[in-house]
Amino acid sequence: MKRTLSVFMFVLLIVSTLSLAIRIQPVRAEPRTWTVKGDGGADFATIGEAIFAAKSGDTIFVYNGTYYEHPLIYSKGNLTLVGENKYGTIIDGSGLGSIIKISYANSETICNFTIRNGGLERLDCAVSLGPADHCDISNNIIANTSFGVLDGWDSCDGNRIVGNQISNCTNGIYFNSPYNVQVVGNTISNMVDINGECIYGIHFESPEGSNNTIIGNTVIGYCGYGIAVRYADRNLITGNVVTDSFYGIELSLGSCNNNVTGNILIGNGVGIRVVGDNNSISKNEFSNSVPVDSYISDIGIWIESSLENTICDNEVTDNGCGLLLVSSNNTKVYHNNFVDNGAQAFVSDSFGTMWDNGYPSGGNFWSDYLGVDANDDAIGDTPYVIDSSNVDNYPFISYGCTHRCDINGDGKVDIADVAAVGRAFGSYPDHEKWDPLCDLNGDSRVDVRDVALVCRKFGWHKP
Repeated sequence: MKRTLSVFMFVLLIVSTLSLAIRIQPVRAEPRTWTVKGDGGADFATIGEAIFAAKSGDTIFVYNGTYYEHPLIYSKGNLTLVGENKYGTIIDGSGLGSIIKISYANSETICNFTIRNGGLERLDCAVSLGPADHCDISNNIIANTSFGVLDGWDSCDGNRIVGNQISNCTNGIYFNSPYNVQVVGNTISNMVDINGECIYGIHFESPEGSNNTIIGNTVIGYCGYGIAVRYADRNLITGNVVTDSFYGIELSLGSCNNNVTGNILIGNGVGIRVVGDNNSISKNEFSNSVPVDSYISDIGIWIESSLENTICDNEVTDNGCGLLLVSSNNTKVYHNNFVDNGAQAFVSDSFGTMWDNGYPSGGNFWSDYLGVDANDDAIGDTPYVIDSSNVDNYPFISYGCTHRCDINGDGKVDIADVAAVGRAFGSYPDHEKWDPLCDLNGDSRVDVRDVALVCRKFGWHKP
């Protein structure tokens, strides 16, 4: 009897213990906001102290002031560092090393700061990411260091670099091996040669990276490369403006299956250079390219050592050479406007180029075409001859047969076209106001960039 009672009491003790263990849950601290103010009156006087105290999910709000420090975010995760005002909340690196480092930490946010005066050594930068995924660097002013934003030479996934102003750096935004990275709406200007390095506005080098987007950025002032994409596949480059660089855009070192659409490239040595296969170059403006010293330059579009690229719906105007094809086969070139280029197109050691899309779709408009259109089908009755092996069989008879800004197709760009864009403004595919004809830069939305494009061509009409 005593033995039975002892066993019963032991079982009851075990059951009670398990029940208590199940009911006891760890208390999860709610995310909190920490404050930083250099002259007191906040939780901390320095950003570094606040980061050390913060837990995952916390926010650090930094009041206006100048903070001479080098914040390190290490193994935190989901931390938000936000300034009171990007013009008044300043993190100054005192000319030493990298300023903000995010390492082994994901989903961090850095926004609303001036980040300035980092070191000038080769890898010094304003914001260093590596390794770090799904971070958001947005609405900052970045200046006076070697790199603006650097991915730390590690593979990264899902980072967003949005709406920053970057100036007086050797490299604006520089990523190695990025996946699903978004670089959107940044302004990069006045890049400088600090260490004899090549100057990049935006650089993606991705031996294994892909599916990145470079959208709506502006690169102004001389860079060796305004936008450079290397070893990188399946990226979208759209709605960007690049002026005064040597290469406006370069796809090189086997970059394939990229979509370059709706960009404006003016006054560069070369509008775009492509060394890669199966890329789509569409709805861009390549104009007013310039000669640069003794280099091969003054070119709108340069395709070299490539296969099966498609060039369509572009405006190629006022370049020394509109299109240069070198050792590139099976290129498709149609529905472009080639206007007043010194040489409209030049082909070397390239085969299988298709210069039109058949009848009645048509080929390209060539401003020096001398043929006629007796049957009024908007296509010339005789081919346009580039050379004996390269012929556009169905050249458009007048400029603008393919003009994307003539939305209603009445032969002119006027208030009716502007109004059409206005009616569709703010729309996207499946939106009730969506009109694909109003998506002038091909980025699947109708916004201020489309308004700017139609306004730039306001007053155009068929000759």
